[in-house]
Amino acid sequence: MAVFKRKYTARNGKIKAAGKYSVDFRDHDGVARRVSAFSDRTASAELERNLKRLVALRLAGTGPDAELSRFLESCPPGIRESLGKWTIIEGARAAAGKSIASHISDWRLELAARDNTKRHVKNFTSKIIAIAHDCGWRLLSDIALSDTQNWLAGKKRNGMSAATCNVYIRAAKGFCGWLVKAKRLHENPLAFWQLLNEKIDKRMERHAYTLEELGRLLAAAEAGQAIRGMTGPDRALLYRTAVETGLRWSELHSLIRASFVFDTDTATVTIAAAYAKNGKEDTIALRPELAADLKARMALFLPAAKAFPGMRKEKGAEMIRADLEAAGILPRNSEGELAIKDEYGLVYDFHGLRATFATFLNRARIPLATAQRLMRHSDPKLTANIYTHVLLDDKAEALAKLPTIAATTSERESSIRTGTDDLPTDGDGKTVVMPVDSFGKDSMAKIKTYKDDKDGGNTLISAMTENEKSLVPQGQTRLKSLEPTPGFEPGTCALRKHCSTPEPSWQYQAEVHVEFKKPKFQVASV
Repeated sequence: MAVFKRKYTARNGKIKAAGKYSVDFRDHDGVARRVSAFSDRTASAELERNLKRLVALRLAGTGPDAELSRFLESCPPGIRESLGKWTIIEGARAAAGKSIASHISDWRLELAARDNTKRHVKNFTSKIIAIAHDCGWRLLSDIALSDTQNWLAGKKRNGMSAATCNVYIRAAKGFCGWLVKAKRLHENPLAFWQLLNEKIDKRMERHAYTLEELGRLLAAAEAGQAIRGMTGPDRALLYRTAVETGLRWSELHSLIRASFVFDTDTATVTIAAAYAKNGKEDTIALRPELAADLKARMALFLPAAKAFPGMRKEKGAEMIRADLEAAGILPRNSEGELAIKDEYGLVYDFHGLRATFATFLNRARIPLATAQRLMRHSDPKLTANIYTHVLLDDKAEALAKLPTIAATTSERESSIRTGTDDLPTDGDGKTVVMPVDSFGKDSMAKIKTYKDDKDGGNTLISAMTENEKSLVPQGQTRLKSLEPTPGFEPGTCALRKHCSTPEPSWQYQAEVHVEFKKPKFQVASV
């Protein structure tokens, strides 16, 4: 009998049956094997069938199918380890019964073996440890998309930014993807976990410094006292290096004298892979003026000496804000707090020097592909959309380069298009327009006579007939022609509602063409 309960003799001498069923079977080598199953006979019989199928697939030289893979993932760890020991399943699948902590430890070793930076390895593994702890993962079978989504939603409600949330998502999906590649999972349970939209939840956009602000910043640093153990001249040189190379604070902190090469046609600085954000060693060219100042500053440095003595690993924002305040760029409010954002909500900090570098590349019309390499970005969109700022001066300069927009059509075409055909013009060629809207609803007519009073008011002389009113549609009234009433001499007073210069009373005939109600005309001089 393949599924049975073992009999044993108790201490009192009675024969008893074990609480769990046992399953006997033969492996691919014909060796008899026995595993402890479940207390339920049906579940134990199902285990027996799956074990026989595994042996058959092992004899055929193929691995478990999807159904058996799911079975193995939910199988008790002891049975899975035994199957791996007997080589019925691969060792990696047998390891699927290990604790989540063991898998994370293996993943950490895998990440380190790929030449990832220590910072990257620590960052990603810490994210997985946090998710596993909060979601109660103990085995691989505990990983569920719904649990992780609910956990992250709670973090976001408590103020976590979309960018930080995405770091957790990438870490979790990367971990599960590795489990699938290592054949510890059949499929990635987090494969459909979507990244959040960071564009609608930007927490920190950096202020790109103008040339005038940079000049004041460097001057303030040069004359300033030591901050956090770093002298003023060293800070000024640090700021120049950052804004002319685009190096990050941590990358600048890692530089030593041996990182620089000055005795070549083009001076360079090399970032070690262990300290670069992208995990790749990179060599950056230096501008001659900056290279000369760096060489002079480090003339007596030993090869292993720090390039910027006194520079700490953190606190770059605090240091530069102290110099920005000394330069008069950052004021304090009534409560004595430093204003760390500009009028657009952009943050003043050290990383803004990198944004300034990208912005200057853009202003210099450097091709995006070249700017991307100089910024050492993997995606040109990051260079163009995140780090490159269009300053107000750039906008004004761009608008100034646009062609002058002026009317080039003939006078007749222009008058027809604007509805002022047949109107007279003054000495400057401006079209004369009657202020017909100033007379109320009765100003809409076909043929009417107006008088310009001495007190500056315009008066409608003849009334509109009921027949004319019925012909007037909803719309604007425009003047079609203007000429003096026979027997009256034209005056010089402008036809507007309030005339500033008293003039003799003049009368005019105006042919008014109706287009739509309540016009908004401007009045030119007669």
